[in-house]
Order: sequence, then C-alpha cells, then structure tokens
Amino acid sequence: MTDADTYAAGANPQLSFTIQNTGAEACTINAGTSQQLYTITSGDETYWVSADCQTDPSDTPALLEPGVVVSSTPFGWDRTRSSPETCAATDRPQVPAAGASYHLNVQVAGITAPDSKQFILQ
Repeated sequence: MTDADTYAAGANPQLSFTIQNTGAEACTINAGTSQQLYTITSGDETYWVSADCQTDPSDTPALLEPGVVVSSTPFGWDRTRSSPETCAATDRPQVPAAGASYHLNVQVAGITAPDSKQFILQ
C-alpha cells in the first residue's frame, strides 16, 4: 500500500502492507522486517529494494485471526535508487519524477501480494 496515488514534488511515499487470514482457523506468521520485501519498479526497471540497505531486521510473530485485516507500520521512501553498493552514500540519485509512474510490490514471509500498487511521482 501507499498512502496516496499521486505525490507532489518533494513528498515522500509512505509504504506499508495489509495481510488477512482467509482461512477458518487462526494462524501465526512471521511478519517482521526480516520477512518483508518491498520493491519499487517502473516499466522493466527496478529502482528500489528494501533489502538492499536494510539494517537490524527483526522477527515479529503475528497472530492472524480469520477474516481480520492487519496493517503494518508505514515507513517513508526517500525517492532514491537503491543498491547494496550505495547504502552508505549520502548522495544516492533521485528517481525520475514529473509524472513518472511506479509500482510497489510487496512480499511477506514468502507470500507475494497478488497485485502491485501503482503511484505517480510529480
């Protein structure tokens, strides 16, 4: 999820996910940052991957009751490209904006969201 569909120049998207147990019984899933993977793409190009520069990943067991939607805590994406080689850099390049369209893909505990979330950067 993103907190908006379109972002004005300088506004950073807030990224999060929701998860729902569609079964009949309660279940537990590790939904911690060690199990979360956020990927931002545009066309065939990958611009940002949350695991590239992640520090201190944690495990967080979550009890999912049947039919209850649980949301993660949102965090901001600073509109920069990522790669493991640039984690310490303070001048990572900004991604194109001015109406550029991006897609957020999320995976939690090996479960990939069925659809990406499209958003626009102005």
